[in-house]
Amino acid sequence: MSDYPNGENDSLSLRLDDLEPISIPFIFKSKNYVLREASEDAAVKYRNAVQRSLRTNQEGNVVGIDGMADAEPLLVSLCVFEVNPAGSKAPEGPVSLSWVRSLPSRFAKRLFAKARDISELSEDTEETLEKQINLLQRRLARLREGKATTTEGNAKNALDDTGGISTTPTS
Repeated sequence: MSDYPNGENDSLSLRLDDLEPISIPFIFKSKNYVLREASEDAAVKYRNAVQRSLRTNQEGNVVGIDGMADAEPLLVSLCVFEVNPAGSKAPEGPVSLSWVRSLPSRFAKRLFAKARDISELSEDTEETLEKQINLLQRRLARLREGKATTTEGNAKNALDDTGGISTTPTS
C-alpha cells in the first residue's frame, strides 16, 4: 500500500504542483472578499509578532505577555483580500491593518480563528499561554514545596497539568 495518492512510496518524494491555497469567499458591507490561507511570509510575520509579545527573564522563561492581541488583526490583514469589482476572481491585494481594526470585534475574531485554522497556525494564543504560565507556576510551587521531588513525580505532574492522561486523580 502506498503512502502517497500518486502511488509513490519514497519518503523524499513530494508533489506540490496540485496544492491550491484554501480560500473562503465572504461578503461584508456589500463588497466581496476572500479569506485565504496564509502564505509562508504571512505565517512568519504572524509567528514573529506572537514571539515579540512574550517577555522572558534572564533564564529564557516566559514571565509575561505584552501586545499579543496585535498579532491577531495582523494575521487577518495578511489573509483577507478584496475581490476585484470587475468580477475577476483574482484578489486585488490584502486589506489594510486599519481595515481589520475597524471591524466589529466578533467578526474580526471569527476571521482570525478561521485564518489560523486553515493556515495551520493554531499554536499559541494569549489565552493558551496564560494557562500554560499558570500551570507552570503551580508546578513550580509544588516542586518548591517538595511534593514532586522525583523525575517520576515531575513527569506525572507534567501530564496532569497539561491535560494529558494521568493515573492519579487531580484535585
